[in-house]
Amino acid sequence: MNNIVLKIFLIFSLVVFTTSDADTTEDRHIVQVIDLRRKPRILGYWSHGPDIVVCESSPVTLSHVARAARFWERQGFEFGEIIRDDGTMCLNSSEIPDRIFIRLVGNQYMGSNMALTTTYKRNDTREIVGARIFLMAYVRGKERVLEHELGHALGWGHYNQRGHLMNSSWHDGGWE
Repeated sequence: MNNIVLKIFLIFSLVVFTTSDADTTEDRHIVQVIDLRRKPRILGYWSHGPDIVVCESSPVTLSHVARAARFWERQGFEFGEIIRDDGTMCLNSSEIPDRIFIRLVGNQYMGSNMALTTTYKRNDTREIVGARIFLMAYVRGKERVLEHELGHALGWGHYNQRGHLMNSSWHDGGWE
């Protein structure tokens, strides 16, 4: 009887000491933080390449949009047409799916942000069905802003690694 109790105690001691030393809450937290920093998160996807509609009031040119789209195409993403709107599509942008709309927005909506992107996706599949990029007028001269916002429209979240395009801080971002 004492022999069985001793064996149970030894097995229990090995299990408790092994797991408590190797699997503490602090260690798990550190591993989770490291895993989060390894790669950016993708929050949704397009089933096909969306058209990009540049609204009349947009502070960016078609050539700027084409350059930003080429950056993402080099990363393996696809787009449909890049279209300059005559005023009719952007007015009804909530009714036209499968497109990314780029438009100007005023200070009253943005606070201190240079830009804001909203994506619309299906909850069950995370498929993106539309996106709107709102830009402040002064972003015309800011490198990387449109590329960053197109990244959001394509489904990418922020990734706060210094030098990364998807960094939430424009000053800390880059082309890496």
